[in-house]
Amino acid sequence: MLRRHTRAGLPAPAARLFLVFGLAIVVPAAALLAVGWRTLAQDRRNAELEARAQLDTQAGRAATALDQEFAQWQTMLGGVAHPCPATIDTVPADLRTAVEQPGSAVIVCVERDAVLAIPTRAVLFRLQAASQEEALAITPTPLREAERVELVQENYAAAASKYERLLGETSGAARAPVLLRLARTLDKAHQFAAAARTYSELEGIGDVRVGAVPASLVGRERTCDLLSRQSNSRAAAECATHLYDDLLASRWHLDEARYTHYAAQARTWMNRSASAATRDARKEQIETNKYAITTAAAWAVSERLRAGARASSILPQVTAEGRALVFSNGATEDSERFLVVSVSHLAAERWPRVFGEASLAGLWVSIVAPGGEGVFSTAPASAMPRDSIVSTASVRDSGWHVQVALRDPYRAAFGAERRRAVYVAMLALMALSLAFGATLAVVTVRRERAVSQLQSQFVSTVSHEFRSPLTAIRQLVELLARGRVADENRQEYYDTLLRESHRLSRLVENVLDFSRMEDRRWPYRIESTDTSPFLRDVAGSFQASPASTGATVVVKIPDDLPRIKTDRDALARALRNLLDNAVKYSTTPATVEFEASRCEGGVRIQVRDRGLGIPAEDVSRIFDRFYRGRGTSATVKGTGLGLSIVKHVVEAHGAHIDVQSTPGQGTTMTLTVAAADLEM
Repeated sequence: MLRRHTRAGLPAPAARLFLVFGLAIVVPAAALLAVGWRTLAQDRRNAELEARAQLDTQAGRAATALDQEFAQWQTMLGGVAHPCPATIDTVPADLRTAVEQPGSAVIVCVERDAVLAIPTRAVLFRLQAASQEEALAITPTPLREAERVELVQENYAAAASKYERLLGETSGAARAPVLLRLARTLDKAHQFAAAARTYSELEGIGDVRVGAVPASLVGRERTCDLLSRQSNSRAAAECATHLYDDLLASRWHLDEARYTHYAAQARTWMNRSASAATRDARKEQIETNKYAITTAAAWAVSERLRAGARASSILPQVTAEGRALVFSNGATEDSERFLVVSVSHLAAERWPRVFGEASLAGLWVSIVAPGGEGVFSTAPASAMPRDSIVSTASVRDSGWHVQVALRDPYRAAFGAERRRAVYVAMLALMALSLAFGATLAVVTVRRERAVSQLQSQFVSTVSHEFRSPLTAIRQLVELLARGRVADENRQEYYDTLLRESHRLSRLVENVLDFSRMEDRRWPYRIESTDTSPFLRDVAGSFQASPASTGATVVVKIPDDLPRIKTDRDALARALRNLLDNAVKYSTTPATVEFEASRCEGGVRIQVRDRGLGIPAEDVSRIFDRFYRGRGTSATVKGTGLGLSIVKHVVEAHGAHIDVQSTPGQGTTMTLTVAAADLEM
């Protein structure tokens, strides 16, 4: 009867069984994974909502802290006495600490049209434009005549003489413009040493102005220029450094344009010198901060003078080089006081203390100015995650904002991260368990099916093997019993009966021995054995058996083989099975070699044939029970138990068997048994 097969080669019922089995595992597993994944997603959303709610609370607290910080500065400004103090000594202690740090803060008092900065040197330049009287200076007639000789006639010697004569006729502040023109003329006449001395005298003349510029500043700046043009870079750099330091310390009362010009010129001269190491980053930061509070203070003063009295609180002013906060005490018709604080000072000194605890709590805090620019953050630029949850809170109606973000965006509130890890681990474990169970079930079913097929094949083969000798014996016995055999043929019939009975007996013994070995009921009796006589007896008994009929067995057994520990009957049966296989799978006429030799630690026994050989894919399975080679099972008689018995015997003796075979050239079975004087 034909059996219907699927494309994969399995019978249709088996294929349906595998399909049902697969659906029974895959569908629940997929549903479980889908539910788990959905649960994880929902838990993540809930965690994000919880985290955002917490962040909103923290952002509100941070905004309140910033508002309190602003209110504290406002309160400190309210402690400044009326009228404005002339020195910093009368300023409240908390505020004095801030304004004493260069570039941190400044107090500005506007009394009618007068403007006072406390301390005066906290600002880089004047907060008001210069008066016309200060900006305009009338040049005396004798000085104009000397200038005509210098500038129009370019007679520097005559001009220098005139300037020197005028210098002897003047005194006090009037000497400053004459000294400036004399030094300039000497410089043009290439009398550099005399020009330098004159510029030095101008620098030391005291608190005198040349036009709208202090004479000491002009003398210092001209000296540095003279040195730079003489290629004396070291001296020019030192001169420029002193000039820059004095500008930074607000030594001269300048307007913004002149300060910017002289400071830029000093930086240029310093940068030309390789030894200008004195201009460090700290000085640059101080200049940036002072410029920020100076421009903010000037802006506040100009607004006051333009709009008159007004009531204001926090007036954020953002300049090109820095930022500053401007606080007002509330103006009257006669006066108003401002407190200008550098944002850099706040970010370096105040805000890290105010918002530092938030960083320890797993939060980043950032402050955003009214223009939308970040002015402070507890997070380094590279540390703020792009996908972090951010909450923003405003500081009343000031335009300032505080942003709060999680330091770790993947860490959900209330242990969601831990729950997620547990869920993922459980899902992974379930998936692995299902996969392992499914794989194990499939492998087990396939193995049992293969064993069942082999058993079925074994039953069929054994039945056929038993039927053949029984049929022959029955037929011959019937002929002999009925007297239908001639006398001259009786002996031949008797020999055939004996051979078939031996064959039947050998089949029965193989089946019974295999059964006892599989159930571990074989009574192994291991004893020391003289190897050479034992192997010769095995070879002789096989040569005398019907199994060797028509075959040539070449025996090579030396006399000096070491003794071995063995169960003589079990090992003899294993060797006879190897010889029997060698004969069965050899081409006619069959030649089998049976030889032994001494090896390290024992005896090597080899059975070699020149027969069909074993395909490479069958070598690993020839010792399995019931298995017979696919290419020979239909042409060679056998039950598939012979080599399985050999395997059991080899394992019981602690021996080793090796197979070397080439299809079409033959097979060599090598059995290695330990010597009797070695532990097994």
